[in-house]
Amino acid sequence: MYFDEGAYAGLPVDGSKIGQDYTVEGWFIWLSGTGPLLRTDDDALALMYDRDGECAYMLGGVERVTVVPSRAAKDRWIYVAVAKTRGAAILRFNEGVVNRWDSVPDQTGALTDLIVMKDAVGFASDIAIYGRGLPDDRLSAHWEAGKDRV
Repeated sequence: MYFDEGAYAGLPVDGSKIGQDYTVEGWFIWLSGTGPLLRTDDDALALMYDRDGECAYMLGGVERVTVVPSRAAKDRWIYVAVAKTRGAAILRFNEGVVNRWDSVPDQTGALTDLIVMKDAVGFASDIAIYGRGLPDDRLSAHWEAGKDRV
């Protein structure tokens, strides 16, 4: 779905089924704006936004800046996933893990509703939420299944 400037979508999340361990993934084309491409309505989680020219994300309300230049994430389809399990998380960008976080802060409550592309222009597709942290080999399979389709 295309999101023009100022347009966004809200996705309801049943917080009773999503605890401290989860996976959130999706496919995006980030054309302009600072992002995030996806965030919770309480700002506890935010995926892929620009922080001084680098891609950043937020878990438990704490920011983490990656080594991925923001320009590498723009103007083409990208796959982004974060998987959190037992206080650790991985951030996957396309075919590989770009960040490992060993001591992610816990959220103060359940995962809340998602807001898609509020401060970004582009496309979003196939956003999924899982009530557990998926292992990287499963995320790799999702990348492989979708990379030639989008």
